[in-house]
Amino acid sequence: MKLLNFKGRQQKMLRLYLLCAIFLQFVHLPTPATASIRTCDTISIRQIHKNYRLQLRTSKQEIKKSFSENNPYSYAKYRSLLGEEREKLKYGRDSLLDIAINAKYMENLTNYRSSWSRLIPSYSKIQIAGGIGTVATGPGWDYGGKNQWETDLLIGYLPKYESQEWKITLTLKQNYIPWSIKIGTGRFEFTPLTCGIYGCFVIGGDFWLKEPLRYPDRSYYRFPTKIRGHIFLGERITLNIKPGSSRAHKSISFYYEICTNDLALMSICTNKYLTFRDATSLAFGLKFQIF
Repeated sequence: MKLLNFKGRQQKMLRLYLLCAIFLQFVHLPTPATASIRTCDTISIRQIHKNYRLQLRTSKQEIKKSFSENNPYSYAKYRSLLGEEREKLKYGRDSLLDIAINAKYMENLTNYRSSWSRLIPSYSKIQIAGGIGTVATGPGWDYGGKNQWETDLLIGYLPKYESQEWKITLTLKQNYIPWSIKIGTGRFEFTPLTCGIYGCFVIGGDFWLKEPLRYPDRSYYRFPTKIRGHIFLGERITLNIKPGSSRAHKSISFYYEICTNDLALMSICTNKYLTFRDATSLAFGLKFQIF
């Protein structure tokens, strides 16, 4: 008797969950509790032990100069003083080891938190049109020396129009902003060029990555209908909000983009009746910078 019988989507989700679990086991993100033990600075700890042995050797030589081992009373006192000196040096060594381990632990803890803080989105976007749905929204991350690179993760809504049901789209978008021009006192900024690429994935059974069997000629559709690749050029203007004026956003940007996809480019190259206007679309959006 089978207690668990996963089929279809449930089986795919279970496989995805298992792959994620395996990945998290091997990804290099140590927990704070074990970071100090695994990645402690072994060089400094070895130096502390080396200094302890050197000081103990020096103390032993100094005590030997004051007492003769041939005299039983002097030898007993020598052993007593040597034991006291060893305990003092041990106490100092253990204190230094605690400081070194705690310092390394705090450093690893800071790096651990910093690694996870990079996953916090630095802005959010809302976009209309552009081949990713009637409206799409989602978080984003900017990075680079001047934050010239941006990565968006957008989820879009596509009405049913003449189809039977509405659809959801997922978009991964990469933006590049070469430079920006400050206007006046810097309250406004104008970006004369933004460019990038993005891929849009449509969730729905009417779309496919591989042609269904109902098409006798498997090369009839040479492009999958479930995913589209896009390129775009655009501009944007940014309003920098005064510090303290808003609790949620650092700046707000309005942008527009002229975009096209792989299928449209292929069509315009093979069909002389199509124009550049037929192969492009216009998108508008707002970017809300958080930090």
